[in-house]
Amino acid sequence: MLYKIAIFLHVTGALLFFATMAMEWLFISLLRKETNISRLKDPLSGYAKQSKLGGASMALMLITGVYMTATVWKETAWIPVALISMVLIGAIGGIVTGRRMKKIKNIVKNNASRPAENQLIVHGRALRYSLQTRTTIFFGIILLMTIKPGWTGSIITIALSILIGTIPAGSRRVPSRQ
Repeated sequence: MLYKIAIFLHVTGALLFFATMAMEWLFISLLRKETNISRLKDPLSGYAKQSKLGGASMALMLITGVYMTATVWKETAWIPVALISMVLIGAIGGIVTGRRMKKIKNIVKNNASRPAENQLIVHGRALRYSLQTRTTIFFGIILLMTIKPGWTGSIITIALSILIGTIPAGSRRVPSRQ
């Protein structure tokens, strides 16, 4: 019975995490479309709430995933690859997106006066690279959970997920420094 509850909570965590990523796509889109820096307060407020929910849903997935691994799955090859991939999602989100969002928050808070530099921070590629890569890694993890490959298949799946996540972001133009 506990295992079935763990599965339910694990899937719930995954759905919530997916929802938070969808919200992040929306917030990033709003940030990129806004030309008036002072009007970024609302999207930033929404992003902060979404970010907390994303962290909680990731924790729920990890706790239940560790429980299920310890009680049923034991030494399955795809699980460590999926776990490392979840850590990678968190690291990319914290390092790339987290730092960039702090800069944007400071720009809005201080009503910074360097428009060209501010536009590059808000409209640059970093947020898209981060979000696209985290999204494709997450889909890669879902694929691992579905097909349960061995070591080689698991590593190839996540490597391809990372590669696919970085390709489209490079095709967008960034505002120039003029």
